Amino acid sequence: DNVKKDISFKGEALEKYILTQISCGTTFTKEDIRKKYPDVSESTLNRVLTRLKEEGIIEIIGIGRSARWIKIIPDDDPRALFGKLHGNN
Repeated sequence: DNVKKDISFKGEALEKYILTQISCGTTFTKEDIRKKYPDVSESTLNRVLTRLKEEGIIEIIGIGRSARWIKIIPDDDPRALFGKLHGNN
């Protein structure tokens, strides 16, 4: 059960980083995220990126190893200011 909590915490930390520390219009790669969070698994990273894409927060540019992500919500969006909104699971 602690493993599950640890994975969840890492995913939340990663999501909050993308939401609050990357500016609108800024592109980044998975490698950029790995440098910042080297202990996050590939599956957790993919899960977070997929969720943020589905929520319309980021978009992917390109495919495969050359793929980049871009944050598309404005910097004054509450999610960008505070991370995940309370009650928005």
